[in-house]
Amino acid sequence: MIKLNKMIASDYDKYIKIAIPDYAEDKIKSGAWKKEEALKLSEQTFLEGLPERQETENEFLFCISLENETIGYVWFHFNDKESTTAFIYDFLILEEYQNQGYGSKAMSCIEEAAHEAGAKKLGLHVFAHNKRAVHVYEKSGFEFTDFSMAKDL
Repeated sequence: MIKLNKMIASDYDKYIKIAIPDYAEDKIKSGAWKKEEALKLSEQTFLEGLPERQETENEFLFCISLENETIGYVWFHFNDKESTTAFIYDFLILEEYQNQGYGSKAMSCIEEAAHEAGAKKLGLHVFAHNKRAVHVYEKSGFEFTDFSMAKDL
């Protein structure tokens, strides 16, 4: 059974070692960042977004667990205490657990956790090259709200 466990300091350390290079790689693939600067920019993004690590106010960080094994991580955010829209900043299923339906099951748990935290709506960003994530999100009922496009010249 999939469940979410509130992230503790040791979980955060494991998460950040995966999340920073993962985000850097996505930004490189999307053409937003150059390879030489990506890791530094990614690290800066996480430090600014989570100055108090897993204890940062209005930030919700969880381990996604199957039985007692961590199979992924999620980070969602509220802009402020009055907001009713939660935004998923990061959602990842570890590679060895992908393509087994865990992403969709985890998304149900994320929706429940966001609702319990006061959300009436859940948003997210997905990189266009991440077809697997797009599939999981659409399967979970998410709809596109806008598109960004680019062309190399």
